[in-house]
Amino acid sequence: MPQCLVSFGSNLGTRDSAIVAAARELAANPAVENFRASRLFETPAIGGPSGQSSFLNGVAVFDTNARAREVLHWLQDIEQDLGRRRTERWAARSIDLDVVLHGSLVGGANDLTVPHPRYTARRFVLRPACDVAPDYRDPRFGWTLR
Repeated sequence: MPQCLVSFGSNLGTRDSAIVAAARELAANPAVENFRASRLFETPAIGGPSGQSSFLNGVAVFDTNARAREVLHWLQDIEQDLGRRRTERWAARSIDLDVVLHGSLVGGANDLTVPHPRYTARRFVLRPACDVAPDYRDPRFGWTLR
C-alpha cells in the first residue's frame, strides 16, 4: 500500500485549530490507514503579499490505496469545509493542504505534481516530515527526508 505525505499550513485565524480539524478529518477518511501527524512548527510567511502573519506548519503521513489525485480532492474538500477562500496567489490562508509525496509516483499535471516540486527547499515541510517519516525516500533521487 503506498505511503502518502501531505503538508498542513495556516496563517489566518486560529491556526492550530484549523490544522487539527484538517488532520482529524483526513484521518477519519476510511481509505486512510496508519495516520501519523507531526508536531507543529511556526515559520515566517515566504513570498506573497507583504505583512502576512507567521504560519503554523506540519505534515501527516499515512497509507492509502487511493490515487494521488483522489487524495488531492480530499484535501481540497477539507480546505473548503474549513473556510479556505482562494483569492490572491500566496495570500494569507486559513488552511493550506498539499500532497507532497505519494508512494513511488513521479509526475503530474497542471494542478498536481508529485513529488511536490518545491518541497526539498521548504524546511517547513522537511522539518516536520522528519517527525513522522524520516526514512521515507524521494522516488526521484532515493534520498531520505532526513
